[in-house]
Amino acid sequence: MQIIIVGGGIAGLAAAVGLTIKLKDCTVILVEKRSNWAEQGSTLGLAPNGRVALRELIAGAATDVVDLNALLQENGVPISSEHDGLMLGWWQLRDGLLDILRASDQITFHLGYVLQSMEDTEEGVTATFSSSEENNDEILHIKGDILLGADGVNSMTRKCLGLPPAEFSGTHVWRGKMLVDLEEAAASKKSGDDNNNPHAILEPLLLKDGAASMFKLVGQTHVAIFNYHTKLPGVLTWVVATKDTVNEDGWVHIQDFFSKEAVGDDDMKILEALYEVSTTRELNHAMKLQTIPMLENCETEGYGGHGRVSLIGDACHALRPASGQGASMALEDVLVLCRIFEKKQKNGEEMNCRNDIEAALKEYETARIERVKRVWDYEWKVAEGSYKGERDQDEFTLYKDWLYAGI
Repeated sequence: MQIIIVGGGIAGLAAAVGLTIKLKDCTVILVEKRSNWAEQGSTLGLAPNGRVALRELIAGAATDVVDLNALLQENGVPISSEHDGLMLGWWQLRDGLLDILRASDQITFHLGYVLQSMEDTEEGVTATFSSSEENNDEILHIKGDILLGADGVNSMTRKCLGLPPAEFSGTHVWRGKMLVDLEEAAASKKSGDDNNNPHAILEPLLLKDGAASMFKLVGQTHVAIFNYHTKLPGVLTWVVATKDTVNEDGWVHIQDFFSKEAVGDDDMKILEALYEVSTTRELNHAMKLQTIPMLENCETEGYGGHGRVSLIGDACHALRPASGQGASMALEDVLVLCRIFEKKQKNGEEMNCRNDIEAALKEYETARIERVKRVWDYEWKVAEGSYKGERDQDEFTLYKDWLYAGI
């Protein structure tokens, strides 16, 4: 069986890992629009249910190549003392999955290509890709038995299926990463100039208890700064989110949303240090936070896949990032899909024709609906409540207990 995966983020790579480990005679062709695997992304929350799913997915991978569970434990910062969720750099999980795949002869990568169209027939699915690089007119045609769209909130696979596009959530987001110069911070302290040096001001945030060094809500805008303790020395990441009006082009400095009167002197000093250390683009470029709601008829139609084509991760249910469930829901998607395929293979059930494949993919999609819909709805509720300082703690505790138990 040959499976085409569109998208090389967490969802796509996890699918490639799970399918090549769990299924015999399975080959994967993964196509990613970016032209390289450069370090990118910001903070990733890997919730306990995501870790449960990941452990089962990679069971059977050769640990002499990479022991991903140990790697994440070593590099991740515990989100809470109450559970084993981790905060880490998005690229750290991405690179760990990549290392597993690079040691496999069942995977082929094509970087720098974007899906343009697909044709689903009795004989197979043929996907056509164009180059994402300028001045490159190369066209790629790939044929497979199954195509999985793991290409995120702006999924071209979703578009090719004729499904509704992502919707604006009403929130704009800025994200950034800061490198605190520890030597400069120490020198400033020694000279007594630490109150004016941005690195010296930010340095105490690096070792604050917990993953979040700062959270501040001002009106309908909040800022959070995250630390990695000694796991990533000198690294802080931050996010600003607002429901206030933002320029149509999304180009506005985050300082417009924070005043000294509203924030207070101490936190204002931290924000001013953040302004100095972050890049111009990070500080000024607001992104529209988009979501993909569940289909109205999802109980019967699942994620909206058809024939030999299905979706995983953000491409079918992009959430509000309230509790760090984006990656975890994608990992659960992949696990359910792998369980169904693996069970059919062990039972000797054929998946040679289009009808068999469509039935298996629809079984996967509909199996996910009840849980994902509950998570989607609750994450939206929590996100909206965060701008009002509202949350029912008892309800949240019950939700976490159910969610973190995994699938």
